[in-house]
Amino acid sequence: MDWGKVRFFLGEVLRNFTRNASMQATAIGTVAITIILLGSFLFVRAALAGMGAHLLDQIEISAYLSSDATTAEVTSIRHLLAADPRIESVSFVPKKQGLLELRDRIGSIDEPGGNSPIAAVAPWRDQLGHALAGLGFTGKEADDAIDIVAGESVAADPDAPPDLSAMLRRTIQLLGRTR
Repeated sequence: MDWGKVRFFLGEVLRNFTRNASMQATAIGTVAITIILLGSFLFVRAALAGMGAHLLDQIEISAYLSSDATTAEVTSIRHLLAADPRIESVSFVPKKQGLLELRDRIGSIDEPGGNSPIAAVAPWRDQLGHALAGLGFTGKEADDAIDIVAGESVAADPDAPPDLSAMLRRTIQLLGRTR
């Protein structure tokens, strides 16, 4: 190997770097930004693909049949769904069992004090809410005040029917203090 040629070659490389320093910095910066963007896009793509696969694993579809569906119809539908390769499992839940499972999840609607999100709403709550909305109170303010007044009313006499005029006066008193 001729060291003179190597030294000449390296000298020319260094001289070209110093001659066009701004061009070199621009080229290096452009390549660095491109690599960072490519890496970011690849990371986001991988994260979204993983999240999409996870979401696809969580899909559950419920189909409800008419109460008068025959056993043959139920079996036919079950075989039709089981034949689809995209469907992992098919199970038939009778109406009574489905109702029991629903009650286990949300609590019985019939039970007083049940923690059901669909608990029966007393019609007087709506009437009070509309009256307070007509007076210019927001829905949240009205709901909060109605909850307080309803608690006071039930604590005073749980079996007595609600006295709407007294409850309206009390909610207005409560809301008047917050304004």
